Amino acid sequence: MGVKYARPAGITIISILGFLVALFLLAVGAMMIDDPSGIAEEIEDVTESDIKNAGYVTIAIGIFALLMAIGFWLTLSWARALGILITLAVIVFSAYQLYLIGLESETYGSVAGVVIGLIILGYLLFDKDVKLAFSD
Repeated sequence: MGVKYARPAGITIISILGFLVALFLLAVGAMMIDDPSGIAEEIEDVTESDIKNAGYVTIAIGIFALLMAIGFWLTLSWARALGILITLAVIVFSAYQLYLIGLESETYGSVAGVVIGLIILGYLLFDKDVKLAFSD
């Protein structure tokens, strides 16, 4: 067994935020499954079944976020790879939203998703302390 390096402060912050996001996603997903009718009434051409399915997907994403947060907290080697994959997915999804919605509309969340995602991705890929902390 090799030397275990200290968890970088940035990884601690990402881990705590990951826990909060995971809890939020799990709660929202559960609400979508529990009472889809209220949401379906607010959106045209969306059925209760669509909302329930979106709720299941939201819960799945929440589980992955929770796994990533735990892995980051414990600096487990697989967590860095999972974090990179999740961050890439956020960047692609946010960029796709920007493409669909366009820059004329209120797209602050999508722009923030791309910018913050790129910062986190760069940190996970290139910071030497992060690489050391997640090495075996």
